[in-house]
Amino acid sequence: MPRLSALLLLLSLLACGSADPVDTTPDPGFNVLFVGNSLTYTNDLPGMVGAMLPTFGGEDVHIGTVASADVSLEDHWYLGGAREAIASGDWDVVVMQQGPSSVPQNQVHLATWVGHFADLAETHGVRPAVLMVWPPEGDEARVEAVVTAYATAAREADAALFPAGAAWRLARAEGTADPYGLDRFHPSPAGTYLAALTVVGGLTEGSTVGLRALGGVSAPTARALQVHADAALAAYLSE
Repeated sequence: MPRLSALLLLLSLLACGSADPVDTTPDPGFNVLFVGNSLTYTNDLPGMVGAMLPTFGGEDVHIGTVASADVSLEDHWYLGGAREAIASGDWDVVVMQQGPSSVPQNQVHLATWVGHFADLAETHGVRPAVLMVWPPEGDEARVEAVVTAYATAAREADAALFPAGAAWRLARAEGTADPYGLDRFHPSPAGTYLAALTVVGGLTEGSTVGLRALGGVSAPTARALQVHADAALAAYLSE
């Protein structure tokens, strides 16, 4: 595929007010672009994915990120950066994420804009994927609504689903680790690690058990989180 220049992508990332990109230009290999907000860039989820998955199919893995605080996929569409990067055809997979989207109008909004980005991605030979998130702590009644919203959006857009929110639910039910950070919405390092596991497992369609512990997560906790990630992936990859 043709390669987008480093300057063009870097400028588009800065125009979005994004977190620092893990990589500013795709290289020969397997290229994954993350499009989201602070739920993605907190603790550098994209970088964690790259550390877990340095190669894929015999190719080096390269990660790019377009992520800004408090933005939706609709915002990304009009702000630029993400849309132009996808249209370049330089990426193999685009992983999309926005807020919990649990109330009915936001569920429709999520499905609509996942659909727009998925159509764009498929037109340019990029595989679309959706990263399921989670609601703030203390709003457990919304967990199922978030899971349903993301699963529905992915299914309707024929996009891959990386079910981080479902894996978080398992981790909390088992008391394995606290996935929430200090503000009880953004992820702790363990929460980011668990979300990254679902991305890696979703990309490879294989077990995450045995992957390295990262982000200060202990080896025993990492092993337990890997089991939760595999369980969540098995529930949705079979759909």
